[in-house]
Amino acid sequence: MRIFNDRGSFTAAARVGTRAREGVVVAPSIWWQKLSPDGRNANAVTSQALTDVPLYAGFGISTPEQARAAADLTDGAVVGSQAVLIAEEGPAALHEYVASLRSALDA
Repeated sequence: MRIFNDRGSFTAAARVGTRAREGVVVAPSIWWQKLSPDGRNANAVTSQALTDVPLYAGFGISTPEQARAAADLTDGAVVGSQAVLIAEEGPAALHEYVASLRSALDA
């Protein structure tokens, strides 16, 4: 099924039920773009202009490139596990890693 509005579209398998109001599509909160048939997900049709709550991505982000890609679609990126692993190498390694993330986000 193609879900669309004036902001964009995405393709998904649909299950019709009575838990959502007519005309409303409910999509899982964690649905990887790379796993969808057309490479898009519900973020393609969701506007941040409708809320003043920031949206951050934080699952599976470990490289500067992934952080940049996430920040292109959201208000920012959260890196957890990879930062902890690098911190085990010492403060200098962590500083260098965080600097690489910051550089990617500022690009």
